[in-house]
Amino acid sequence: MHYTQNTIRNSKIKENEWAISNRLNFAAFTSCIGIVGYDQKSNGALWGIHLVQAAEDFFNENDAQTVAGLVENYCEKENIKIFGCLSAWKSNPAYDKLKSSLVDKGFKVEEVNTPKDDGVYTVTYNTITSQIDIVKS
Repeated sequence: MHYTQNTIRNSKIKENEWAISNRLNFAAFTSCIGIVGYDQKSNGALWGIHLVQAAEDFFNENDAQTVAGLVENYCEKENIKIFGCLSAWKSNPAYDKLKSSLVDKGFKVEEVNTPKDDGVYTVTYNTITSQIDIVKS
């Protein structure tokens, strides 16, 4: 799959797009997941990607390596969060490959379980707690 950068500030991050911003707004998830982390190259910004399982092709191990490479290029090793429709991805071996690739690269990865995983998500960095906050609206 092809992943593109969304450079329009405060716009919704659509399927197979990634963005860097202080506030990440994701388009609706129906069977999608998001990965977010603290961007290592900017001051106070987050990096996030909106992943879809089936588009022109099914998310596969090559995609897992590509996404792990993007995370490695942009994110700090701590505080990587995966959220959204996790249950829909658990049976995909490429999802396991993605998580293990991130761990092998030294990332601390946390799966964030949210009630009724589908929906619209907003992600911010809480400077008081030094944590990434994921809010479903």
